[in-house]
Amino acid sequence: MSDLLEGWSFPVSETIPISGLKILDHTFVKAPNNGPAYFNCFGRHESPKAHRLEGASGMGSYAVANCYRLPFVLPDAAGFGVYARHGVCHQAANRFLWSACGWLTGPTVHDAQAYYLSFSIYGTYGRPLWVLPPPAFFPPSPEPPPDFAAIYAKCNLLGGTPSVEEDRSAVPKQFHGRIIALHQQLHAKQVAHDPNVVINEELRLLVEAHLGADFEFGRIQEIRSGALQRANKVATSDLRGAAFANEINVVAVEYLDGMEKHLGSENYSRLLKIPPRERYALVDPGLAEQAGSRGTGA
Repeated sequence: MSDLLEGWSFPVSETIPISGLKILDHTFVKAPNNGPAYFNCFGRHESPKAHRLEGASGMGSYAVANCYRLPFVLPDAAGFGVYARHGVCHQAANRFLWSACGWLTGPTVHDAQAYYLSFSIYGTYGRPLWVLPPPAFFPPSPEPPPDFAAIYAKCNLLGGTPSVEEDRSAVPKQFHGRIIALHQQLHAKQVAHDPNVVINEELRLLVEAHLGADFEFGRIQEIRSGALQRANKVATSDLRGAAFANEINVVAVEYLDGMEKHLGSENYSRLLKIPPRERYALVDPGLAEQAGSRGTGA
């Protein structure tokens, strides 16, 4: 592994009309020693406020990350489907960084503003969870191809074998390593997994890391599951584009409301790294409109 990959972000200056919600920071990945140097993650990379994120860099394989681009209407979709339906830029960036996995560090864009909101809804790597193979492995199709684990095997070989016991012994410092180890374990089983079950396990690890291993998880899981049920209702509707995005954003705000009410402001901020009473839009309606994001789909 000799190629540097870096996670970057910048604040989206626009707020959503009517609601006035701020949009999550946009994230992208930069490969400064390779070209094309940028993985735009549904959006772009040009901004005077763009900055490199702490904990989001590693030495990996540019060639593997380059196979993940797989644009789906918008650029650099990381091979998991439709913007806002299967994930947003945070999940796309994490997929590109997978090739720089570094098992004990697990580079992700977790320092991006309100990252743990998108993490709560879409997980670390989006829905569905498996990274897709290079384009040569499947025929051209207007629909996202099925998930396929071959590219994960490449990344596992590049990153080495994680020590799960070592990862689980260092909380919260090794939280992101534990997330990587979780996905490595799931991949090793080579069977399909319910994305909601996997994302709930990720959330449990987050609660342990940020609030302590003894913190009661049941009610947090209920709030998150309720948000997912509402999001899935939107996802099976005929809504499209900005209208679809706006409904997902309503679900996101309701989720944050429920979490702060249950946890209190201090624990809410500790868990999600969001200031008290602060609310964010999960999805950029403009990008969703460009992508034609809709509920019904793979």
